[in-house]
Amino acid sequence: MSRARDNADGARLDAPLASPAFTGTVAIPNVANLETAVVANTAKVTNHNQTLAEINALDVTELGTVTSGNLANTAIVYPVGHVIQTVEYVGTGAYHTHSLNEWVTVVGGTFTPSITITAGNKIAIHGSYFCVAYNGGVDTGCNLRIIDTTNSNAIINASGDSTYFYISVTGVSGCEWDGPISINKLYTPASGTTINFDTQTRANWGGTVQMVVNRSSVILQEIQA
Repeated sequence: MSRARDNADGARLDAPLASPAFTGTVAIPNVANLETAVVANTAKVTNHNQTLAEINALDVTELGTVTSGNLANTAIVYPVGHVIQTVEYVGTGAYHTHSLNEWVTVVGGTFTPSITITAGNKIAIHGSYFCVAYNGGVDTGCNLRIIDTTNSNAIINASGDSTYFYISVTGVSGCEWDGPISINKLYTPASGTTINFDTQTRANWGGTVQMVVNRSSVILQEIQA
């Protein structure tokens, strides 16, 4: 009997299911902690909107505003070795043929590579020249060199008599050898900003040499010094 009475008395102490009346203090999450979390997350979203002064304070080099064709913008600071521009020249026209044991400038089509750079910068030259050597009963060599016509025909691939690149043909008359002659050179012009180049060939020892102009190409790149 006492146990049943205790249960009944305890039930009377419970709040009614409909519209219960609470007593005491209701605990809710700490408002200060919630505000701190909101501020922290807001900072994560907006911290990429740094001012120029904040960026400079981090010792970040400002490149300035780059617009189309505006390579000379003085606000741009390029790191050493940076490729600033690239131009390509593909020969047009037919062949350039001669049998002279001397340097002859290639003609017979349009093949005069040129690039305008900032004074003091370097030029990377990547050339592929398709040449043919005809044997005339003797050894025949096709030598090739590049000259800088802006700087008094300065020889770029010079070594001694500038015969770095050659094709050698031996055997009976009528034999020929053809294929690309390549040049890859990092060149610093002595002066000037618009640098013009010519290609020259030479028939070494005898025979005939021919450069196939429309199968030759040159890529020029301005490199920050």
